[in-house]
Amino acid sequence: METKFILSMNDFNKYCQKKKDELNYITGQCDKCSQKKVCMLENKEFHIDGLLHMSTMETRFPKLLDLLQNNPNIPYSIPATIYKSVYGLYQQTFSCPFNTALILNSFDKLEKIYNLLLDKTSQKVFLNLLMYRLTHNRDYVLRAYSMEPQYFISTFRGLSSNQVYVDCGAYNGDSFINYCQYNDVPKVAYLFEPDSKNYNFMNHSLQAYRKLCKINLIKKGAYKFTGSLYFDGGKGVNSRLLETPVKNSTQLSVTSIDDVIAEDITFIKMDIEGAEKEALLGAEKHIFNNYPKLAISIYHFNDDLWEIPLMIKSKFPKYENFQIRHHSKFNSETVLYVY
Repeated sequence: METKFILSMNDFNKYCQKKKDELNYITGQCDKCSQKKVCMLENKEFHIDGLLHMSTMETRFPKLLDLLQNNPNIPYSIPATIYKSVYGLYQQTFSCPFNTALILNSFDKLEKIYNLLLDKTSQKVFLNLLMYRLTHNRDYVLRAYSMEPQYFISTFRGLSSNQVYVDCGAYNGDSFINYCQYNDVPKVAYLFEPDSKNYNFMNHSLQAYRKLCKINLIKKGAYKFTGSLYFDGGKGVNSRLLETPVKNSTQLSVTSIDDVIAEDITFIKMDIEGAEKEALLGAEKHIFNNYPKLAISIYHFNDDLWEIPLMIKSKFPKYENFQIRHHSKFNSETVLYVY
């Protein structure tokens, strides 16, 4: 598939207008995933070709083609459950992975984010990720890809030891270890990790740092309140909080940053499988009072890419610097950096 260069918001606007004119949409509720859908009724071969560009693994092509060609009622935008059956568990947190209408109908918000971004690189990343969702052409993801270390781009490195580091979705402690590689070891660290397997591994892997830093491990999920939710655990980086139970899910204790931490915070990292908005609300007092550096994942739901930056700017207007980097060659690991 030929990739069209989109170099500015004006170019993107022209493309969106053309897209609106060309495509015939039917919007409503998808019977596969109960989310909004867009059925692209024309040019089936084009959409199959586009979907094939979502993966470079040739072994997946026959399975994807079979799903599309033998199930005529499947929307070509692929609801989450179909996407999951093709690409596996990792993509389960997307409500509808490439919802064209959602992007086209959010143009005013997208323009606000584009103008909010600090640097040309962030603007390029933002536009290429949007174009990928509109075209399914993986070339756009490769253009967005950054080789900078995830959570620790240049403006988030070289920090002194007088820091209070908060990690929501600490997994096995890898982000904390990376933080210490690019910065001085902080004086205090709070690491939230609800999954028992991840928590136990992290507890072991961070033993060497306990002599250098006051480390607080919190075996709870970070959220907007203190209480309990359902948890789909035991799946490594894909373990996540749920508002409704699924098969084999368990109840999990959650808490807010504001309820747990009393001291001033200087750095917050979040990668919590779609609960980032809620966890930010649970840190509202600290963020408003301290304005810490924020490194927040914005890829688990389609509109996280623009809704999370808008929410942060609205609630915490003193933040002036917003950057976006995409840290994988696929459609995951997009991070918003705010300071």
